[in-house]
Amino acid sequence: YLNDKQAQDPGIEARLQLMNEKIQQVIQEKDGKNNRNVIRIPVVVHVVYKLPVQNISDAQIQSQIDVLNEDYRRLNVDASLVPPPYEPLAADCQIEFCLASRDPNGQATNGITRTLTTANTFSINDAVKRTSTGGKDAWPTDKYLNIWVCNLTNPLLGFATIPGSVNADLDGVVIAYKYFGRIGTAEAPYNKGRTATHEVGHWLNLLHIWGDDEGSADPCGGTDQVTDTPNQEDENYGCPTFPQESCGNDGDMSMNYMDYVNDACMYMFTTGQGNRMRATLENFRSGILTSSGCLPALAPSDCDTLNNITGGDGLVYYFMNEIFPEETGYLTGNNSLGYQAFAEKYTSPEVQIINSLRFDFAIASTQSSNTMATAIVWDATGPNGAPGNVLAQNTFSLEEVIVNVDNFSFTDVYFPEPPTVN
Repeated sequence: YLNDKQAQDPGIEARLQLMNEKIQQVIQEKDGKNNRNVIRIPVVVHVVYKLPVQNISDAQIQSQIDVLNEDYRRLNVDASLVPPPYEPLAADCQIEFCLASRDPNGQATNGITRTLTTANTFSINDAVKRTSTGGKDAWPTDKYLNIWVCNLTNPLLGFATIPGSVNADLDGVVIAYKYFGRIGTAEAPYNKGRTATHEVGHWLNLLHIWGDDEGSADPCGGTDQVTDTPNQEDENYGCPTFPQESCGNDGDMSMNYMDYVNDACMYMFTTGQGNRMRATLENFRSGILTSSGCLPALAPSDCDTLNNITGGDGLVYYFMNEIFPEETGYLTGNNSLGYQAFAEKYTSPEVQIINSLRFDFAIASTQSSNTMATAIVWDATGPNGAPGNVLAQNTFSLEEVIVNVDNFSFTDVYFPEPPTVN
């Protein structure tokens, strides 16, 4: 697939080289200082089918998400099979996956689309990724991992895009319906969901472990750009007995997810592979880090602002020199009730649950890095409907707000016991 794209666009090779140099630099700079927060990737699965058997079940799709989470967190039951020489290298990559619960428009979704097609099969020509050619258009590929499941031409199991190798609308992973998940239509020996584990590895910038040097004069001259994977001569198939030595190694790491062995015989990523994937997410797929795809969808009124609840700018923060003389604070609105925090009264015809408050600023600063603020929900039992009893509150750091603003993100303050109000 990559060779086909490079034939169409010779500039891909230079772009990938620059990306590899950047990735290596990032990994070196973070050596021993990696931020190991778990990264969650929202997934949308596009099922494109002609026959009923190809329209795989929600349960089969969920089984694939389960496999991804097990393999990328090293929670797979076969992790103990890693040979002793490579056990110290086996890694929890701290990358997780969820079926999207919020679509690009903020609406609730199960993370699955289903498209009836007239196409008998699909190939590496990307037709499955376009509605106009019998497939399904991608959701925004900077915010979601798009996976298409369809009837692929034999002998394809799947294929994927390396970051920067295709136009954004074609970015993602394609898997044959016979090799997706571990129940339903999944067929041995590729019936444990490892085809997707392998292809998502490519999407996260991993290369084949043998370095893709097949056919070259030096079969040991290739590299997968990862330092802790041993050099090996070629791909492995089936279930090799360890050790199968090549290129002077202690045995091919055939059990690595980026080799070609049967699903039952691959069960590890290395620390170096995990670092490469995380560096890729942080630098070349950074939109995933701020995606709301894994968050529950909000009811229509829940994400609006307090004043002008049916639409408008809501609460507005002003710099001191921008405040009109008649104003007495930073927050202004059409219903300020005189409280120091400038409470805004909101009346709803229906009972609402206030799960959290969102602070979404363009600019933020504080004179003290340890300053805390408090988000509060009151009832309106004070004089003339002013704030009365505290129903919920939680503190948060202004420094956290500043960091989020610098990252073009927002700050959500959740209430441990969400109040029910009207």
